[in-house]
Amino acid sequence: MPRGFPDDGHRLTDDARAAFLRVLRESCNVSAAAREVGFARRSLYTLRERDEEFAAQWDEAVEEATDTLEREARRRAVEGTDRPIYQRGELVGYEKQYSDTLMCLLLKAHRPQKFSEKHAVELTGASGGPVQVEHSEEVDDRIRKLLNRGREESSGESLNGGSARSH
Repeated sequence: MPRGFPDDGHRLTDDARAAFLRVLRESCNVSAAAREVGFARRSLYTLRERDEEFAAQWDEAVEEATDTLEREARRRAVEGTDRPIYQRGELVGYEKQYSDTLMCLLLKAHRPQKFSEKHAVELTGASGGPVQVEHSEEVDDRIRKLLNRGREESSGESLNGGSARSH
């Protein structure tokens, strides 16, 4: 049964913290790392929220695990993997397989300006004409009030050198 933290009096020892971070670094899986040290995931997330140093170590472990995943994705995309070929139940050789999907994902991640899919959305009204928007008097009044408030805040900032809002 996983232990909690900190409400039930259990504490994450230095050894348990190191074990948690090691498994997280190796697996990028919080559940697996929590099981390794016998703590509930939620308890570790609570500790993360309360302990900046632990949060930074956690983030670094996830970054390292992600780097490992990225290296493996690149290896499979560029170097490929050997797929065994069998004939009549006997191994007769290997075929090199490359992952075009992983190659695309890596290109999108590292050169998004060139390889990310770009989407454009165009809205049209009836018969392909402009979109018609009807305003009620209530909407128009609300817009005027918001514009006036923005102008007042802007003029207050320039006069006072800071925000015109009271805190």
